[in-house]
Amino acid sequence: MERRVLISYAADDPDWTPEQVEAVASAIEQAGIRVHLDRWHQRDRKRRLSLAEWQTWMDASIDGATHILCLVSTRYRALWARDPA
Repeated sequence: MERRVLISYAADDPDWTPEQVEAVASAIEQAGIRVHLDRWHQRDRKRRLSLAEWQTWMDASIDGATHILCLVSTRYRALWARDPA
């Protein structure tokens, strides 16, 4: 079975910069594990996804993942709680 990891993180998070998120994703890929990262998907599509497109992609990524890695931070927890802080 192919291992697939979805990386979940908060956009614009000072604790997990885009460079750090991509470094984690690259390290996982170098270990031979397929990574689903919305930033890479949007880059492949050459545009930012609409909310509906992102939700469809996220649903498919969750369904296809063997593992989900959450890069948790204060911002991630606030977004999860739907707290605008």
